[in-house]
Amino acid sequence: HFNQPAEALDLEHIRDYQIYLVNEKHASWSSFNQAVCALRFLYEVSMGKPWIIRHIPFGKRPKKLPVVLSDQEAVKLIECVSHLKHRTVLLVCYAAGMRLSEVTHLKISDVDGQRNQIRIANGKGSKERRVPASPRLLDSLREYWKSFRPSNYLFPGKTADVPLSSATVQKACKLAVAMARISKTGISPHTLRHTYATSMLEAGVDL
Repeated sequence: HFNQPAEALDLEHIRDYQIYLVNEKHASWSSFNQAVCALRFLYEVSMGKPWIIRHIPFGKRPKKLPVVLSDQEAVKLIECVSHLKHRTVLLVCYAAGMRLSEVTHLKISDVDGQRNQIRIANGKGSKERRVPASPRLLDSLREYWKSFRPSNYLFPGKTADVPLSSATVQKACKLAVAMARISKTGISPHTLRHTYATSMLEAGVDL
């Protein structure tokens, strides 16, 4: 950028380069911070000047509100999924507020119909938790089980010993969005989790 050796550059040159990335190159947040990581490595490790590191700031990740569906849109999306297994996976994401990976890794023993709960053993950060399961959701899971009779994973993949691929459900969700004619962008199975949380807050449930 400066056509000079790195040893000849000082903090003002680094700041000028960062301003160039933002104002002229219009670098994204991730690209900007990749450049900062490279600069920090260059000066601290390669050149042995750790004091410079404190003066090379990272960019701040922009905070964006998640896309949320109305309850009517969520129900319509799920109804547009023709495959029962894929539809039930999305239903659990929506009705229990679970992540897609958490749903696909559920085992039959994780569903507690007597206590109206679902046990999540592989949650984010390897944290185990339990979420409430409504009677209507449990009825849907029973109907699904009668059709597929899974023996290990509740939603198995090609064989009983592997979980259903998340990519398969994501494709089904994308197709359902088109069929439901939902105009909002960026909708994925995770959108159903945000929709669940929003619906709970709007219903007056404590944060």
